[in-house]
Amino acid sequence: MLAERAEMESFLLQDIVWSSEVIFTLEEEAENIARWYVLKNGEIIQTAMMMCPDYRPVPIFLAGNVLGTYALLEKARIHRNIFLECPLDFVGIVKKMYYFPVARIM
Repeated sequence: MLAERAEMESFLLQDIVWSSEVIFTLEEEAENIARWYVLKNGEIIQTAMMMCPDYRPVPIFLAGNVLGTYALLEKARIHRNIFLECPLDFVGIVKKMYYFPVARIM
């Protein structure tokens, strides 16, 4: 499901250190560039994914609960080349959908 700007801001502010480089995508000027998808448990966001589908490679940012990652990536169009930013515990699930022989850990 596509996310509302206000609920995404609230979710991202819970871990501003992790999300500081993507929080700008919630600005009105970026709404045509970045798309936020969420998986919720009731009204509470569990996992979030940001994509910029018009860029190559496609930037993907993941945050929240690792268990929702597969469901979000499954709903997203599979892109040939991605630039992924996610916590290390997400990598195993991401590898089930994307093949990448080399991952640069930063």
